[in-house]
Amino acid sequence: MDDKSEVTSQSLRQSFAKEIEPMLKHNELLFIPPSLVMNLENIKQLFGDHAVFKNGTIAYFPKAAYDKARAAWAEYHEF
Repeated sequence: MDDKSEVTSQSLRQSFAKEIEPMLKHNELLFIPPSLVMNLENIKQLFGDHAVFKNGTIAYFPKAAYDKARAAWAEYHEF
C-alpha cells in the first residue's frame, strides 16, 4: 500500500467445495453449491429461496436447493 502497510489475502488453490470439505464433517453445516455454507443450528425459519437466521440475517439460495436444505434442517433438529 502507499503507506507501506501490507494487506494479507488468501486465494483458493482449488474449488470452494474442496476447500470446505473438512468443515462438512460437522453435521450442523450444510453446503449448497456452488459457494454457500449455512449453519443449520442458527436457522430460525426456512423458506423456498432463503433462510432467516436467529440474528435476523437473511441468506438467499437457489430454489432448487430448497428440498435438500429443508431435509437437512429437519434432520439436524431431530437430534
